[in-house]
Amino acid sequence: MRFVIVQNSIRTVYLFRLRYIQKLLRIGEVVVIAPNDCARSFSLLEELGVIVKKISNIDTFFGKLKAVYSSNFYVLHERLLGSVFICHFLVTFLTNYITMVPFNRRLIIYTEGLGSFFTRSAAFRSLLKILLVKNRAMRLFCNASEKQLIGDTKDVVTGGIGIDLSKFRPQSTQIILCGTRKLLFVGRLIKDKGIYDALYVLRKLRSDGLDVSLTVVGDVYPSNPTSMSHHDIEAVKNELGDSVDFVGYSHNVISYYEDADVLIFPSIREGFPVSVMEANAMGIPVVGYYVPGVSDAVRVGVNGLLATYGDREELYRITKEVIDVHNANNYRSNSIQFARKNFSDDEKSQYLVDQLQLLVDK
Repeated sequence: MRFVIVQNSIRTVYLFRLRYIQKLLRIGEVVVIAPNDCARSFSLLEELGVIVKKISNIDTFFGKLKAVYSSNFYVLHERLLGSVFICHFLVTFLTNYITMVPFNRRLIIYTEGLGSFFTRSAAFRSLLKILLVKNRAMRLFCNASEKQLIGDTKDVVTGGIGIDLSKFRPQSTQIILCGTRKLLFVGRLIKDKGIYDALYVLRKLRSDGLDVSLTVVGDVYPSNPTSMSHHDIEAVKNELGDSVDFVGYSHNVISYYEDADVLIFPSIREGFPVSVMEANAMGIPVVGYYVPGVSDAVRVGVNGLLATYGDREELYRITKEVIDVHNANNYRSNSIQFARKNFSDDEKSQYLVDQLQLLVDK
């Protein structure tokens, strides 16, 4: 049997689908249809035995049109072979809709995030819901809010894709409560991810005389008008000095989790936040806003605390509560236990494999 993964990036296929790809390879062939935006990921997938379709990743209008055409051509070819499909991300669903979706019973559509475009437009959400619901596919959602907005009652909420718990393990279940309390921000440096809110909290805590620092792991996003610029970063560094450290994008986030006390995650909306799962697995509680995705991942009082969206004062207060030395170790042990119970990518990948196998006979 051939199992086809349709996605918008070879790099993210390797980063986030590897666990269930390995499971699928034991029972059949695996085909990936995605733009080749990472030569290393392309090679590593081929080394595993994955059939990777070659789609150019040219960042021009005509280059993107060519990529869409190639993707649809490969999808149509695989449908003629009777392959089973799983499609990740709404943009991939929409750009391959004509060839992949109509009359296809061998299809899983996995929505892992609604995105700001559909979040802000009720009209486009209504259109998207029609396209998603009026088909024969099985539909999965990472969180309950997005199922409610654009799904159907029979659709499944998975609670995220999970993480490798053998990789994200703390060196100790207890922490030494002394010295600087260390906040960590992981994400793009844009308004929707909450970087300005995180900096606000740092300023407030330091104005209270607390010994607190913030490490920022993530890069600027020039195409987004709300992104910090390099000039903005230099201004913040001049203002806050050694209490803030902008490290840029990192392939090794684990080292930063190991040195953190709290993950501050004031995002406007998420599918199901990977960094929250990673932090919890490392024993790091989370503070953020009560918004879709984040509220699905954080059980208030167990693995973190949440504030009303946009209320920076409340975000500051709950951060202050979580970093308090009397609460730190309880949050640490509870976060580890919560992650081990809820965030295993092995269990979530096996569920996907089981559902894909069920589609073989359809």
